Amino acid sequence: MKILIFCPYYPPHIGGLESHADEFNKYLSQKGVDITVFAPKLPLEALEREIRHNNVKIIRFPAFEIISNYPLPCFWQLKFWKLFFALFKENFEIIISRTRFFNTSLLALIYAKIKKVHWIHIEHGSDFVSLNNRFFSNIAKLYDYTFGKLILKLSNKNIANSIASADFCQKLFPQKYCEVIYRGVEIEKILEIKPDITLKNNYPNDIIITFIGRLIDGKGVADLLRAIAQIKIPRIKCFIIGDGPQKNNLEKLAKSFNISEKIIFFGYKKHREAIGILKISDIFINPSYNEGLPSSVIEAAICQKAIIATRVGGTPEIFTDEKSGFLIEPKNINILVEKLNLLINNPELRTNFGASAYEEIKNKFDWEDNISKYLEVFEKIKMVPNKKIYFLSSRHGGPYKQHKIIGEEFRKNGFWVDHRSDFWGWIKLHFIYGKNKYILTNVPLLFRFTSRNFIFNIKGNYKKERNLIKNPLAYLYGINKLWSEKIVLPSNYLKEVLDIKNALIIPNAVSEKLIEKSLETKKLSDKNTINLIMVTMFGFREKSEGALKVITALSKIKSDKKIHLNIFGKGSFEEEIKKRALQIKMPENITVNFKGYAKNINDEYEKADIFVYWSDLDVMPNVFLEAMAFGLPIIANNFPSFKEILGENNFIAKNEKEFTDYAENLFGNSKTINKISLQNKKLVLQYDIDRIISFWINLF
Repeated sequence: MKILIFCPYYPPHIGGLESHADEFNKYLSQKGVDITVFAPKLPLEALEREIRHNNVKIIRFPAFEIISNYPLPCFWQLKFWKLFFALFKENFEIIISRTRFFNTSLLALIYAKIKKVHWIHIEHGSDFVSLNNRFFSNIAKLYDYTFGKLILKLSNKNIANSIASADFCQKLFPQKYCEVIYRGVEIEKILEIKPDITLKNNYPNDIIITFIGRLIDGKGVADLLRAIAQIKIPRIKCFIIGDGPQKNNLEKLAKSFNISEKIIFFGYKKHREAIGILKISDIFINPSYNEGLPSSVIEAAICQKAIIATRVGGTPEIFTDEKSGFLIEPKNINILVEKLNLLINNPELRTNFGASAYEEIKNKFDWEDNISKYLEVFEKIKMVPNKKIYFLSSRHGGPYKQHKIIGEEFRKNGFWVDHRSDFWGWIKLHFIYGKNKYILTNVPLLFRFTSRNFIFNIKGNYKKERNLIKNPLAYLYGINKLWSEKIVLPSNYLKEVLDIKNALIIPNAVSEKLIEKSLETKKLSDKNTINLIMVTMFGFREKSEGALKVITALSKIKSDKKIHLNIFGKGSFEEEIKKRALQIKMPENITVNFKGYAKNINDEYEKADIFVYWSDLDVMPNVFLEAMAFGLPIIANNFPSFKEILGENNFIAKNEKEFTDYAENLFGNSKTINKISLQNKKLVLQYDIDRIISFWINLF
C-alpha cells in the first residue's frame, strides 16, 4: 500500500504534532506500508530529501512563516511546483492530511481531487485558534469557517486524535462523522531514559516546576510566569524547555517580575534530554489556551509527575481532575497559583498524583493497537461509495429519532449525511438531484421530476392521518409512492394495511447507547411501590385518548402497593386530556402525573418498573424499543402491529378489563417482572442499529 502524507511540520521541527506524525509513520511502515511525506522545509537547515525508519521518504518543499507557527509554501519558487507536481507521477492509494487550518491540508485536497484518490484527514486541533492578538484570532476563525470546513467536508474520512477534536470537527461540519483514534506513545523508550541527575544536583533543595513546548502565544507560558511571580516560597525553580518566537518576550517578562533567578530558559532540547529534565522535576505545568491531545502531558504522566494543565482540548482525556492532577481553566492565574502552592507544600499529594496519572494512561496510548485501527480504516475506505444522503423527517417524534439514529450510523460508515426537519430544508430537497445524491424522507414532497435516488420511508398509516387543516400533506403520500424509486416500511402490518406490495421492510432501530443499557440488570426498585411510565404524543387524538384508557384501566386495580403513573409527552390535546383525567376517580394508592416533555427521557426509563401504553394509531412505536432496552415489561392494547414487536414476552390486552387484569397480576409478582425484564433485553438486540444499518446500506 502506498500512502502520501501532507504534514504541516515534520522533524527536525519540534512539537507534539511532529513527534506524533513521525512515530505514526514509523509504526505504519513496519506493517509494510510505503510512505511518502510532503512537508515544509522548516527549519531551513532541514534536508530537502531524507529517508527515515527504512522506508519513509521525506520530501521537504521551500516554505516560510508569515505568522509564527503557520507555514506557507514559497509559491513563487519554481522548486516548490516541481516537487509538488512530481507527486502526480506516483500512484498513491491513500492521501492523509493533518490539522485543517494548515496550508498542507489544502494541498492534500487539491491532490486528492485531481488524482481521484481516497483522502483521510486527521485532526489534531479541538477548538478555534486562540491568540493574544484578537485580529489574527478572528482571521483564524474565518479561515476555519471557510477552508477548514471545506477540508472536513470534502475528505473521504475524518479521524481525530481525541474526543475533543472529534466534537470540534462535528461542530464545524456536522454532516460527517469523525472517528476517534488516539495517538500512540513509545512508553518503554520514555521509561528507559535516565533522569538528568547532574542538573538536579545543581538545585538539590529546590522544587522544580517544568514546562515543555513551543514558546508561542497559545501555550500560555506568560500565565505561568505571572503565577510564579505570586508564589512567596523562595526555593523553587521553573524550567522552560522549548524555543519559539515568544522566547525574548518571556525573558523580558520574567525580568520585569524580578523572577529571572527562578526561571531557567533551556531553549530547544532533544527529546531524550527534555525527558531527562522532566524526570527530575516535581511538578509539570501545561497552561495552554488550546490543545489537541498534548504529548507533553502524556509524557509527564508516563514519568509519574504531578500535573497541572488547563482544561482544553483532549487534556481531560489523559488524566482525571483531582485524582491524577489538577485541571484548571485557561488564563486563570489565581487558580494556577492556588494549585501550585498546594502541590509545592504537599509532597505526598505529588507522589499520589504521579502514580495515578501513570496508571490512567499506560494502556490507552498504544501504537500497535492504534495502528491496527488505522489499517482497518484504510481497508474500509476503499469500499465506501461516494454518496450523499439527505434525510428529511418530521420535526419531532419517532420518525425524527429514527432518521437521527440511522443518519449517525451512515456517517460512521463513511457516508455524507445532511439531516433536515425544517421548512426550508423541505423546500431545498425538492431541488436535490444527481447520480450520487439520495433523498430519504418520511415527509412527502410537492413534486419530483424523477424517481431516481428518491427513497420514501413511510412511518405511519397516512390514510388515517389525512386532514385538510391539520395534515394536508398526508394527501400527497399516494403520488409520492409513484415518484419514489424505493419504498421502505417499518412493519409487515403497515405493508398490508397500505397494500404496498413492492415495499421493503426495515424495522426501527435502537441506538448503540440504549443497547449498552440492555446489558445492565434491571430489578424492581421497591417491593411496595410500582413505578409506571407512559410516553406518548398528545398531538394525535388516538394517542391522547389512549392515555385516558390507561388511567381508566388502572383505576380499577385492587392492590396494596403504591402505584405511580408518570405520563410524558406534549401536544395540542394535552390540556384537554388532563382535565378529563381529573374526572376519573382513582384509588388513594394510585397517583397519575402528567410530566410533559422530558429532555432526557432515558433518565425516566431508568426510574420505572413497567411501561404502559394504549394507542389506535401506531405502527412500530420507538417507545416500545426504548422500554425493552431498559428492561421494562410492557402492557399495551391489542393494536395489530404491536405483537409484531412485543412477541409473546409482554402483555397485549384486548380491552380495558384485560389491561386491568394483566396489570393487577404483574404488580403482585416481582419474579415475573424481573423475568420479562431479562427477556426484553434479549429481544431488543434484534433491533440493534449495528444490525439494522446493514439493511439500509444495501439500499445504496
